[in-house]
Amino acid sequence: SAVVTGGSAGILGPIFVEVLRNAKFDNVFTPSLPEWDLTRNLEQTYRYQIDNYGVPRVLILNAAIDNPPGSAATLFPEHDDIINVNYLVNKHLCRLFWEGMNKLDGIKHIVFIGSILGNVAADYRNYPDNFDKPVDYGASKAACLSLVRNLAVRGAKNRVLVNQLSFGAVVNPQHSPEFKRKFLKNVPLDRFLTKEDVSNALIGILGQTAMTGQQILVDGGYTCL
Repeated sequence: SAVVTGGSAGILGPIFVEVLRNAKFDNVFTPSLPEWDLTRNLEQTYRYQIDNYGVPRVLILNAAIDNPPGSAATLFPEHDDIINVNYLVNKHLCRLFWEGMNKLDGIKHIVFIGSILGNVAADYRNYPDNFDKPVDYGASKAACLSLVRNLAVRGAKNRVLVNQLSFGAVVNPQHSPEFKRKFLKNVPLDRFLTKEDVSNALIGILGQTAMTGQQILVDGGYTCL
């Protein structure tokens, strides 16, 4: 079985679920809003997985929140919602599943879903004048990468491979023409990521047998500049 947080919502989650099902994972649990609020019912989420499907062989930590352009975002958010969802939920899900995954035979995978913004600052020039990308978003993704490295060291002896897939901008019908024009100026590949790009990245991670504690940046070269 496998768990994909946020697997039934957003752009990336359904792609990850499709990859797993194509790889013959019969049971893919996708705790997502509105049914599953992971900031409030982590223990219930864990118990549902264990009672219905057992310990997962793959855990993909995809659920996250962000403030898209057009929202009333500020550089310094007053609340810690982004940190809670993007970092603390992931940490505590790892805590809950850790012992069981370490006891399973063979290779297991924990995959954090990161972002280019955990590696470089958000370029405010890409956004409208009345919008600020909250600093908590990039900070939460960078914090997850540190967690990845620490868990990878601890899980290696039991063949739990822990890695992070960090993506650039993916094709999204909500992107404005202005954002597309500005963002692509800094993408050497000169295009947004596609569903196939995302699928291939996850397939590559799940095929690994020795890579752990690493971040794979899939961004068309954005962070090279």
